Amino acid sequence: MQEKIELLEEVQKAEAQISAGLGISNSDARAQVLKSIGS
Repeated sequence: MQEKIELLEEVQKAEAQISAGLGISNSDARAQVLKSIGS
């Protein structure tokens, strides 16, 4: 149950960030992830 609450809190935070214009494009996110794992 705690994991579900934490997930919902993260989703709520993400939605607020997107609404505030703080989101990034899918391709930018993918590039950042690939860079961080060394691919």
